[in-house]
Amino acid sequence: GGATLSVAALDFDESDAFPATSPARGGPSWSNYVRGVADELAKSGIDVPGGELAIAGSLAKGTGLSSSASLEVAVATALLHALGTAWD
Repeated sequence: GGATLSVAALDFDESDAFPATSPARGGPSWSNYVRGVADELAKSGIDVPGGELAIAGSLAKGTGLSSSASLEVAVATALLHALGTAWD
């Protein structure tokens, strides 16, 4: 699809938007985690939906608490939920 995925990182007061099914690297550094999840889902044959995501969290950033992994799991879960697909 030609849908756009718009993402806002509320903790950083930053946003990014990119094609949902062909998200090349770029934008703020945090958004590359979101782009990577969308890209991997698309590569596995999932038609990644467009839409808007707002991200906020309480994990400390950059302190070894896996905030990036938490972000990736949350994004994958949200995108799959938007498609009505269960996480396996």
